[in-house]
Amino acid sequence: MPTAIATQLAEARTVRRLTNGEFIIAAIEATHDRLNDFIHPGGVVGGRLFKARGVGSTSPSKVPTTPVAYSLRASDFEVLDELKKDFAARSRSQLITAALTAHFQLENEKD
Repeated sequence: MPTAIATQLAEARTVRRLTNGEFIIAAIEATHDRLNDFIHPGGVVGGRLFKARGVGSTSPSKVPTTPVAYSLRASDFEVLDELKKDFAARSRSQLITAALTAHFQLENEKD
């Protein structure tokens, strides 16, 4: 996960007294309707005959990353995998990072 997002997560979950997993769930639930814009800022092609993919979706430029551990129930991972598929995300990590990015952006807009 990008270090900047991991740092925000560590601070926010401490304030809200949540685990990483709980905060991730809260962020996904709060931003579900905007996730596609954060996962695929250039839009999406395909999805009917061809597998959906982000326009110009290449690996993100090299930014410092930090490993973030989180625990979820097996059923939560099933939901993550379904969301990954629904949003044509490259990975769970991309999905989670997009949700956290959207969440923190919304929080900053409120301030």
